[in-house]
Amino acid sequence: MSGSIESLLAAAWFQDNQNFILAILPDRELAAYFLNDLESLLPENSAIFFPAASKKVYDPDSADANAKLLRAEVLNKINTVQQKKFIIVTYPEALLEKVVTHGTLKKNTFKIQRNEKLSIDFVNDFLQEYDFERVDFVTEPGQFAIRGGILDVYSY
Repeated sequence: MSGSIESLLAAAWFQDNQNFILAILPDRELAAYFLNDLESLLPENSAIFFPAASKKVYDPDSADANAKLLRAEVLNKINTVQQKKFIIVTYPEALLEKVVTHGTLKKNTFKIQRNEKLSIDFVNDFLQEYDFERVDFVTEPGQFAIRGGILDVYSY
């Protein structure tokens, strides 16, 4: 097959399928092209990208915050969406990275309800314990800011 025929076939298969599809492409660049084709062919939010979080396979500490966010969105969609009809586009490097188990994710998820009162010190300690970075202005995932009584968190 050549050109975008793979994307056309995947889109056609998607229309007939009732479950999610995992499309594994040889590398990140080909996966991005494939995803772009699918986004043109399918309804909005039908195809999602699962990238590698680490920029270097041998250095997991070099993780990209935006890639972590995309990975978390995919895992959240798999675990929470009732209708599981979507295509996950990825590549081998991304699949080789470990992900948190559903139980661990659920255990380490902290939900705050509207009008709930929390100590700023508790929130500060909690977020720093989970490797969030305290900054003056939040611009990317994994950061938080406390300005007066305002808490700004950019979660994964």
